[in-house]
Amino acid sequence: MADLYLKNLESERRQLWATCRLKGLAKGTPERQRIVAIDEAIAAHKAKKAYRAPLCGSAAADRRGAGCARRPLASASCSSCSPGP
Repeated sequence: MADLYLKNLESERRQLWATCRLKGLAKGTPERQRIVAIDEAIAAHKAKKAYRAPLCGSAAADRRGAGCARRPLASASCSSCSPGP
């Protein structure tokens, strides 16, 4: 599923950056300050999104958007998520 919030932030940032480049705006202008704020919001959103990443490598769990909480990704996947013999 598309992350519409992130796409909206990135779109607004691109638009503001193009305006700033076209007009040659300095760093202290409200447009440039908004770009900095958008960059911080994007970084925070991506960090939050990475924090909620699935814990095991189950394909079924990945399709649902939630991982198995039994074992972390670094170790072998849990018995209920691993494929049978």
